[in-house]
Amino acid sequence: MGETGLLRMFPQWHCTDFTIIIPDPEEQGKGYGTEVTRLMFDLAFNQWNFNRVSIGVVGFNTSALGFYEKVGFKKEGIQEQGYFYNNEYNDFVMMRILKNEYITRS
Repeated sequence: MGETGLLRMFPQWHCTDFTIIIPDPEEQGKGYGTEVTRLMFDLAFNQWNFNRVSIGVVGFNTSALGFYEKVGFKKEGIQEQGYFYNNEYNDFVMMRILKNEYITRS
């Protein structure tokens, strides 16, 4: 159905990057992404004691940006023209959620 993971884990810095992919549009919008994201946040924040989880999102992927905001990520910066696709430059949106923000949401 898809995949998820925590990448570039830096325990000494208490931070990691998050990834999730559900490629089939028929499987999107059913709550799977929200459920697995909360499970991954629980691992990152409660089991491994990370303080920060971040993700980068291509700016034209508005559905992904909306999803990440819904699960608690906040935009923190833009890498202008940081992504090259289909012979065009696109912005790359950097997002993050902190442990104390997740705790207040769960």
